Amino acid sequence: MRVNEWCFDEDLLLLTHVRTDYEIDLETCLTSAKILDWIMQIAAKTWVTRSTVGDLVEWFRLLMHPHGTVCSMGVECGPIKDVRAAIQANKKIQGLVEGIIHERETK
Repeated sequence: MRVNEWCFDEDLLLLTHVRTDYEIDLETCLTSAKILDWIMQIAAKTWVTRSTVGDLVEWFRLLMHPHGTVCSMGVECGPIKDVRAAIQANKKIQGLVEGIIHERETK
């Protein structure tokens, strides 16, 4: 699944920057510190734009729901024990929310 400059491989749990093939292994993103480290690491690259970083943050939000899985109110809640299960659970929640929004829009 691709959105803008990032592509998500659900089988390998990889986020890949399309233009550079730079990969982020989501199975390494078990804590808020590690997620933030990836964001800062990408932000420091010379090829990065603001939208590149913004899209990466959005991918983390949509896939991993960090506020609910690794940090809340400034407190570390991780580590995530099973990244694949966390992503699947969050996708189900996203699907429910999208369904509710669609239902409201069609009424």
